[in-house]
Amino acid sequence: MRVIDSPIILGGKDCTEIDGVTWQGTKIAARCDEGFRYKNGVNEDRIVIAKDLFAVIDGMGGHGNGDLAAQYLAEELARVDLQKEEAVEKMIARARLRMQRLLPGAGVTVQIA
Repeated sequence: MRVIDSPIILGGKDCTEIDGVTWQGTKIAARCDEGFRYKNGVNEDRIVIAKDLFAVIDGMGGHGNGDLAAQYLAEELARVDLQKEEAVEKMIARARLRMQRLLPGAGVTVQIA
C-alpha cells in the first residue's frame, strides 16, 4: 500500500484510476471519467490527493475552459499550506479571481476533505 508523500493530481488527459493508496490512515481509490454528455476527449474532472487534503474538482460542463479551470485549481490546491487554517479559503478566492480574468466563463465545483 502506498502512503502519500507528495501531492497526486489525477484527471485530464490522464483519465485513469488510483487504488491502494493510504490517506490519513484510510485506504482510498479514485477514478475519473469524461462522462457521457461530452465525449470529446476533454475530461474536466480532477482529483487531488495530498498529505492533508483530498479534493474532487469538476469543471462545469457546457462552460468554456472547464478543463483548464479544474487543472488550475487542482495545481493550486496541491501547493496550499494547510497548516494555516485560512489557507484553503484564501487560495480559492485568489484562484477564482485569476480564473475570471484568464478564463472568462469557466467554472468549477470543488469538494474538499
